[in-house]
Amino acid sequence: MPSLKVVVHSARNLPEADYTIKLSSGKHKSKTKVAKKATTPEWNETFTIDVNETDSLKIEIEQTKTIGSKTLGSAEVQLSTLVKGKDKVYWETGFPNNAGVRLTLTAVDFGQADNGPAAKKSSVPTQAAILPPMPDEATVNKKYAELMERLGLGKDFQHPTQYQTERINTVSIENKWAMICQYKSVETEKKAGKIENSPQYWSSRIKAEPTLVILKELQIVLGGENLEFLRLFIEAGGMGALLEILGSAEQTLHRRSHHGGFVPNENDEQVQLQRVTLLCLQRLLNNKTGILETMKTEGGVKKFCLCLDMEEEMRLKIVKILTVICLMPSESANMAGGHKLVIEGMTHFKSLKKERRRFESLVKYFTTSPTSKTKTVYLTFINAMANSPSDIDLRIALRQEFQALGVPDLITSLKTTLDPADPNNADLFTQIDVYEEESTEDHEELQDRFKKLNIKIDNMDDVFKALKENTKRAGLSNNFLNLLQNLVVIELDELGSKSFLLACRIVRQISLNKGSISASEGKEGGINLGELMTTVETESREVPLKKKIEELEEQLSNLTKKIQTLDIDLKERDETIANMKANGVVASGGDGGFAAPPPPPGGADDGFAPPPPPPGFGGGADEGFAPPPPPPGFGGGDDGCAPPPPPPGFGGDDGAPPPPPPPGGFGGPPPPPGMPGPPPPPGGGIKKVVKKKPLKTPKSKMKNLQWSQLPQAKIAGTVFEKFTLEYKGPIKFDYKELEDSFAQKVIDKKEKAEEEKKPVVVQILDPKTSQNLSIFLSQFKQYTNKQICDGLRTLDTKMFNEEQVKQLGAIIPSKDDMAAINAYVKDGGEKERLSAAEKFAIEIDTVAFLDQIINAFKLKLSFDNRKADIKPAVETLKQASKELLESKKFVQLLEVVLELGNFLNDNTPRGGVFGFKLSSLPKLADTKTTDNQVTLMMYLAKILEAQSPELLDVTKDLANLEAAARLSLPTITSDQATLVKDVNTVKNSMENTFKEIRDKFTEIMSKFLEKASGEIEAMDSNFKAMEEKFTSVVKFFGEDPKSAQPDEFFGTVLTFLNALQEAVKQNQLAILNADKNKKREEARQKRQNELDSKKKSGNEGHDAVVDELFGALKGGNLFKNRRQTQKTASKSTMDPSESPRGAPKATQTPPWVKKQ
Repeated sequence: MPSLKVVVHSARNLPEADYTIKLSSGKHKSKTKVAKKATTPEWNETFTIDVNETDSLKIEIEQTKTIGSKTLGSAEVQLSTLVKGKDKVYWETGFPNNAGVRLTLTAVDFGQADNGPAAKKSSVPTQAAILPPMPDEATVNKKYAELMERLGLGKDFQHPTQYQTERINTVSIENKWAMICQYKSVETEKKAGKIENSPQYWSSRIKAEPTLVILKELQIVLGGENLEFLRLFIEAGGMGALLEILGSAEQTLHRRSHHGGFVPNENDEQVQLQRVTLLCLQRLLNNKTGILETMKTEGGVKKFCLCLDMEEEMRLKIVKILTVICLMPSESANMAGGHKLVIEGMTHFKSLKKERRRFESLVKYFTTSPTSKTKTVYLTFINAMANSPSDIDLRIALRQEFQALGVPDLITSLKTTLDPADPNNADLFTQIDVYEEESTEDHEELQDRFKKLNIKIDNMDDVFKALKENTKRAGLSNNFLNLLQNLVVIELDELGSKSFLLACRIVRQISLNKGSISASEGKEGGINLGELMTTVETESREVPLKKKIEELEEQLSNLTKKIQTLDIDLKERDETIANMKANGVVASGGDGGFAAPPPPPGGADDGFAPPPPPPGFGGGADEGFAPPPPPPGFGGGDDGCAPPPPPPGFGGDDGAPPPPPPPGGFGGPPPPPGMPGPPPPPGGGIKKVVKKKPLKTPKSKMKNLQWSQLPQAKIAGTVFEKFTLEYKGPIKFDYKELEDSFAQKVIDKKEKAEEEKKPVVVQILDPKTSQNLSIFLSQFKQYTNKQICDGLRTLDTKMFNEEQVKQLGAIIPSKDDMAAINAYVKDGGEKERLSAAEKFAIEIDTVAFLDQIINAFKLKLSFDNRKADIKPAVETLKQASKELLESKKFVQLLEVVLELGNFLNDNTPRGGVFGFKLSSLPKLADTKTTDNQVTLMMYLAKILEAQSPELLDVTKDLANLEAAARLSLPTITSDQATLVKDVNTVKNSMENTFKEIRDKFTEIMSKFLEKASGEIEAMDSNFKAMEEKFTSVVKFFGEDPKSAQPDEFFGTVLTFLNALQEAVKQNQLAILNADKNKKREEARQKRQNELDSKKKSGNEGHDAVVDELFGALKGGNLFKNRRQTQKTASKSTMDPSESPRGAPKATQTPPWVKKQ
């Protein structure tokens, strides 16, 4: 019976599982061994089968399971096509999902003869064929080598079989020339589209007939062809045609879904068309040529992105392709990079699919994905999106988008629910590490820029001061001012906010030492404005939320200060009561207990009813306050006694004006009968105001010149005194022309009757003062001018806040302004025609001692907040000094450091010391091991963690250390001195100016000052206690109390302890990374072995760029290598021994890690 020899080599494009191959022909059946957990299983088993030459050979791929098995597909080979004694090596590809089995079939004793029909169809012509003259042997061999290269069988042909090697190397020179000639002839016919199954044929066919049947045939063809065929198919426009088909299918499905409520299902023809087209494109995209063609094609990447809502199997294929495209750079200045194209594609997907946020659907797929393997695919894509850009701002912005969608929370959940020791989870945990490590690296990269500035980078005032000094030294003050001017004029509406954010981003890029600004992505060293705009679009949407958060944080900060102050006040009161009890002092009242503290000042505004006013002082604010009655003999009597003399400076023989009425009144009492009135104004009796008239008077009403008048009393001694009453200047005016040009428009009587006559508003104040007063008054629309002034007299805290009182003090009209307004009124001007600012100025001018009242009101409103700034700061410094002075752990740390230092410095002038300056502590991070890999700080952390871990918790005993390191003693001293000065100034004012006055203002301020004086005294006592405690701790640690400042002293200790904690983390991370790197290397080697096996299996025509790059991404090293390259480039000008952090990176492994 005829025999058939079958060699089963391998299979490809299978899901990872256990596989066997079943062979059957007639009654004969054979089966290979089981290949475990493979996507490209190998068997290399040989079978000899008794067959009937008219039968066929059936080949089945069987997936074996623990219980039972599953046939993935089958294919048949007709035995009658075999040539007797000849090996036929090929891929059988008639299986689902582009799977294939590689076989060698040999008809041992049956089949067609060499000169039979099969031989006649041989691709190599016989020697009798008419061929062009053959050149020399060297030329033939060169052309033959080029032919093998084009066919994918050149020097890069990986792992050929022995048969293939023999066939390639033993071809005669004549047959080589014949093959070259035939290939050239075939290529000519292909280009003309005359040969069936050529790349050009299939390209033309799908353009003319893009049906599901044709595309399924194309899928089979593409699955079995080599790289050269794929390249020619792409060049012939095949890929572009497939992208058009894909886009058309997607549009049809979207239209049906959007308008008709259609729900796609796998049996729908358009869904199948979309799926098969994607499978064809996947085959073309698994090489660099296909990826670049997709990137060049208009909308090519967008069409892939729009297919992300397909079923999971296809979606994963698309995500892998998009991930690899992310990594592809631009090939030319006119071509966008892969990352930008994917960003645009995902933005297009968001718009078309109505997502709230970009990447929303993708993160949802990541969340609901059923296995670790599929989750790895999604997280790899997220890492590629967030970590591929060279621009750190874009990386951070994209990571914030994923953060807003809950990716960090999802990662945290995965870390707690999945077993990291399970090999199936290894790749997922690698991607989790990549996400977290890259995020940390970017944060550190941003912070590195600010470490050497020696300023509080979070303090706006400190940063502005430093920048101002830097620009001044560089001669760029005017440029800095110009920059601020341009920023301040930006209206911060929606568009203005984006412009402001873009300006900030550009400046940030420049601060990162970027070379130039360019809108072109391809320009070396340029700033990509396109990427920045993408960042700004995202950031601008968060501005309103950030504004609200800042307001809430400010409110929380103020409340925290007040709570701290109240806690301190309560402790001080408890201490006072305890001292009084100890000394036998008992306060009056009740059962011998202590009287309750008096209510706070402020009257009804503070929750306490004010005492009744003294007799004759009227009622509430709306009623006004009548002045007190005159003393006996000063009003209505017949004794004719003269009134008492005015206070110094308020009248008398010097001709000064009388004092204004007391607060709360509306002018002084009328003089008693027989008493003279107030003295006349300066200059003697009342003079008639003389006005300077022009030479001619206009007959029409003229448009007025809005100038600021100089009062007549101020004319003396000025240039205006030289001008005569009648104009005698050098210019002769044409008064008629002047009148015709500037006369007011005459309104017809008829029009005038129809229009309501608008009164002309008179403005006397200069425009800036008038505008400021108008802005101020806009906050008090519910009050009249009189009510505002009364509220000022009565210190109404419900009407005024601190900022409003400060604002009023800065915009009060000057004496000259008030003189001009009063002159207008005295000259018969109508008050009703004055603007709101002038009317308010007239009213506020009636408030006596206005400056003193405003200063007192400002103090009352600001006192608690100022106290809340000072008192907790003083208490913090006192407690920090006490904690450090009593810390035994810190003393033990110093003893350990002293021993370390004396050991290292032995036999040197620096050795054998009994103590050291605390400023030496941070320098432990500068001393490195012999190989420069580990610092002395890391070594200290290691021995402490091993032998005395309790010393590493020293910061728990120093709760106030960090806060104390941020405080400036000179600032606190200055703030307290200013507060004391302000209180004393108001006290002096009350004792002098308001000594004889009794009204609500003096009543409220007296109570306030009594309380404030007591609190100032307590604050002063606490301040002295703090200074004593700080001096003690400074002396205790060997520092100079005269020069030591808390921020420097405590800052040094804090820097050392923080560096020690960081060293602990670095040691732990190094151990963890050593284990991770080991696992990553094992996974990398496993993937490399799989790739090598795949190449051995005969997939020689494909370069598999997607599989290889995605495998490299799964390993997690791709981004690390990119960042390391950037760091190497940035450090090329840095001293090799210089380390920005004074410690090795977490990826470096300390020597003791190997021992563990």
